[in-house]
Amino acid sequence: MMYNQDCLGDYIYSWRDISGNEFVRGWISEEGKNNLKWLKILFSFRTLTTSTRYGYYYKLDINAAQELFGDENIEARLQKIEESGEHKYYTQNIRDFIKNADPFLQ
Repeated sequence: MMYNQDCLGDYIYSWRDISGNEFVRGWISEEGKNNLKWLKILFSFRTLTTSTRYGYYYKLDINAAQELFGDENIEARLQKIEESGEHKYYTQNIRDFIKNADPFLQ
């Protein structure tokens, strides 16, 4: 389905540009009731970048993503899913992407 598309984040940002934040927030809120779908949506906001030191890597700007997730606290939800032990592939990678977004942690 569309959750497995690498370009899902691009579609969502384009949709936001056309329809506005509220429509996208409503969709994310509804789809995000399922933890795996929520993680896949968040995962899709990662950005491929490069540096001379690390080569190619993904980063995730949690503040930019938070704008589309509305009132739900991404950090709190991610931590709750991690504590449940569900979907480790997504939670571990998302944590790495968030860490990679902070150049001072590198």
